[in-house]
Amino acid sequence: MITKILIPTDFSEVANNALQYAIQLAKKTHASIHVLYVKNIPIMDNSFPNNVYQSYLMEVEEFTKKSFEDLTIKYLKNAELAFETHTAFGFIQDEIQNFSEKKNIDLIVLGTTGASGMQEILIGSNAASVAASSAIPVLIIPPTSRFEEIIHMVYATDYNEPEFPAISRLAYFANLYDADVS
Repeated sequence: MITKILIPTDFSEVANNALQYAIQLAKKTHASIHVLYVKNIPIMDNSFPNNVYQSYLMEVEEFTKKSFEDLTIKYLKNAELAFETHTAFGFIQDEIQNFSEKKNIDLIVLGTTGASGMQEILIGSNAASVAASSAIPVLIIPPTSRFEEIIHMVYATDYNEPEFPAISRLAYFANLYDADVS
């Protein structure tokens, strides 16, 4: 059963697309949505002027506040579901995992850029890292995907892990959408 969905965001169109998926899933499951923005704090040495660092932090705070306001107006306010916005400081993968455990999140929905080459290493690695390290199911949404009702589902396996938890989750989603499973 899904009662809490986490959507990590960087306020990009890719993240907003994933949010739209999460909203539709939340409506179907009657789950609440938790939108998380992880702020990276730059590491600076002692020679960096303190007032510049403070100014940077204020800009990050203003950006975050404005971005959450825009996101709420555009996507969440009229979605008719419970939602909360959150921020954290640190490394994206660690903060997503910590937040998920602390808030008992049932599903993580995040977008991926679909980048290649060096961009994939630097940007696309966030989604891959979260999926690889999470004990919580992760739904990764490519940038060109648009939400449609689920009709068919495919289950792929490498037979290396115990299958029952994954099959149980698959059955839950299949039942929820009355979908065929291959």
